[in-house]
Amino acid sequence: MALFIETSKTDADHVPTSAVTGIVWPALADPEFTPTLAILGQLLTTQWWSPETILRRQLQQLTQLVSFAAQTVPFYRLRLAEFARPRRSLTLAEWRRISLLHQRDIQKSGSSLVTARPLKEHGLVADIQRSDTMGEPFVVKRSAVAARFSTALTLRDHLAHRRDFLGKLACIRRLDGPAGKPRKPGSWVEGFPSGPLLQRDIGDPLDETLEWLAQEEPAYLMTVPSYLRALIERSAEIGAPHVGLRGVITFGEAVEQELRVACADCWQVSVTDTYRTAEVGPVAFQCPDHTHYLAQAEGVFVEVLDDAGAPCTPGDVGRVVVTPLHNFSMPLIRYDTGDFAEVGAPCESGRGLPVLKRIIGPSKVR
Repeated sequence: MALFIETSKTDADHVPTSAVTGIVWPALADPEFTPTLAILGQLLTTQWWSPETILRRQLQQLTQLVSFAAQTVPFYRLRLAEFARPRRSLTLAEWRRISLLHQRDIQKSGSSLVTARPLKEHGLVADIQRSDTMGEPFVVKRSAVAARFSTALTLRDHLAHRRDFLGKLACIRRLDGPAGKPRKPGSWVEGFPSGPLLQRDIGDPLDETLEWLAQEEPAYLMTVPSYLRALIERSAEIGAPHVGLRGVITFGEAVEQELRVACADCWQVSVTDTYRTAEVGPVAFQCPDHTHYLAQAEGVFVEVLDDAGAPCTPGDVGRVVVTPLHNFSMPLIRYDTGDFAEVGAPCESGRGLPVLKRIIGPSKVR
């Protein structure tokens, strides 16, 4: 099975949690988690497909999404009318005729962006609260099926970087409720034996957080780059002991090379970044062998466009436009994230996933 071929490169045993008494290995996973494993097994194969094959499959899925949106989502009935009854897969030329979707469109359109005929087999729908760069709120609805794909894509990221699921993960971010209020630890890897997820508010004093890290001794730290930089600088100022991390995962802001160097010098650990948005989910993950990013092409169609709306070529910087492939509850078709990225050349690892050399922003929180 592709899952275990991929993970044989690490000493960690990434065997799913078995739901059957007496069966430990190979595991018989809980039926609730089996579809996620099925997706993951495919992802570990499809990432090695050629870019042409990946694009062809993306267009097939986009055709399904666009046709459904044209028929059932009020906002798209006129915008996508010509694609309501497709006789074949969309072409790139046809795709690029579709207007971009902006955050203001979501704010103004509200429920007209939600399907009038939800698909029962796509499961329950959850509301995701977001705000734009001016702090104005908006809501995106995401189906259980779309969430399942996000879980599988996140698992591929973990496997690519050979993370030990049994270690502790400390996540420092903005928490709901009073700053510093502890949250009950939970698992950080769905469907696998996992160490605890520890959470702390990003507003807590740096010295208290450094002391907390020293006491908890997590294997991995996840936080935004600006807070990581502050922690490293404060650690150096007060001569805090090395926190014993095995890896640092960043999200939400652009990562500068100087921060990677500082983390390696001060804490003797590397930084790996993940590019995701709350409303879309995983967009790209850092290549395990390079600092560039690999688009999560099986879950989201990523475009980098210049000022004229044309696709950028390697070395060019443009705005990031994304389309989640599987969220039929509230399709975000050609959604302008507000971020910018530089297109990269094909990955030397042999993966056929599109390459983003760097993420530039200016999104406040991803």
